[in-house]
Amino acid sequence: MVVVLFAACDDTESVVFDSVNGQTLASFGASSSDLQVIINESGEREVQVNLTTQSSVDRTVIIGVDEASTASAENYTVPNQVVIPAGSFIGNFTVSGIDNSVETDKETIIINLVSVEGGLVSSSVHTVSLFQVCPVPVEYMIGTYILTDNTTNATPNFLTDEVVTLSVPDGDVNARTFVATILPTTGVARAADVTVSLSCNQFLLNTVDINVTCDTSDPDVGFLLGSSFGSFYDLEDDLVLEVNYTEDVQSDCGPAALVSFTLTKI
Repeated sequence: MVVVLFAACDDTESVVFDSVNGQTLASFGASSSDLQVIINESGEREVQVNLTTQSSVDRTVIIGVDEASTASAENYTVPNQVVIPAGSFIGNFTVSGIDNSVETDKETIIINLVSVEGGLVSSSVHTVSLFQVCPVPVEYMIGTYILTDNTTNATPNFLTDEVVTLSVPDGDVNARTFVATILPTTGVARAADVTVSLSCNQFLLNTVDINVTCDTSDPDVGFLLGSSFGSFYDLEDDLVLEVNYTEDVQSDCGPAALVSFTLTKI
């Protein structure tokens, strides 16, 4: 049995969260998820809510959309509650998206936990990224490619002329993933999962966090690679593909730069 203790600095008694005798705490199963909406159609995303205790009756968790959300309300619906079934620690609710004015740029739906019957709620939020996608054939951009780094400075981001294998990640037919060697000349070279989203004729590089810290006084300051617009694909041709992206997207290790890599099918 897992027991979790929470106590403020000036508390005299800790709050105990355990599955048998403790206080009930509601929290999200994950901090974020993507909601893809097919152009001129719709999409859905299931979000999980966890409780630390079981009960012999159903329990209701009240949820709400934060005002900091950037997605237009005409493009999604979120229920105002989720029911945790009797005897369970887990409940799920569905966020629905509809393409009234959804764009390929990601917009956020920030969901809060408001209250739970007989318990407390975590202050954490779940952020749903809402964006438009266009269907891509499952055989497109699949197989073995040579990756060529097009960075012009002395420290390339990818090992150039590395052979990589592109595949479809689970649950996302509009993305392609591969493993590549990152920062090969810096002494911190490592293999990293790289995912490219195919977003209505444009490539978007999903954020690649290679766990390189730029400021030792702040472990959250790191060298990230991320999406940038301006590189396009043609569903009639997947032989040579150039993907633009942003190097050091947060400008933590110096100025950010627009760079690219090329994938050439073998």
